[in-house]
Amino acid sequence: MAAAIPALMVMSTVLGVVSTVNAGRQAKKTAEYNATIATQNADLARKRGAAQAERKRKEIQKLMGAQRAMLGASGVGSESFRDVLDEQIEMGETDAMNLEFGAQVDAQGFENTAALDRAQGKNAQRSSLYQGAAQALSGAGSAYSYSKGK
Repeated sequence: MAAAIPALMVMSTVLGVVSTVNAGRQAKKTAEYNATIATQNADLARKRGAAQAERKRKEIQKLMGAQRAMLGASGVGSESFRDVLDEQIEMGETDAMNLEFGAQVDAQGFENTAALDRAQGKNAQRSSLYQGAAQALSGAGSAYSYSKGK
């Protein structure tokens, strides 16, 4: 029975090392998956912003066309009305650009999250390798101490 104890200590150490290393691999896979999702969210945010800006531009064009038609039908051709229309067009374009900028900010946040996820995954895997090595050395030391203590 006493001879089995060092073998059991070695087996226990090996299982601990394998478990630790596998946990690190799984943490890295999970982090990579999360990073992929964050990258996809960044792409979606950009597409959403572009679509919202395009809708805003079309909305302003439609509104300006209606207002020009009303002004033309009324016979009013004042320069001040044209200035008002130009200002509305400019404000509409500013709104569209703000929508695009907001989406870009969101996208950058998702990209930052993806980079952080990837770094955390690499660190988890690296840490598990160090922990596994420490467990292996500790187990070897314990087995050696046990064998010398006999």
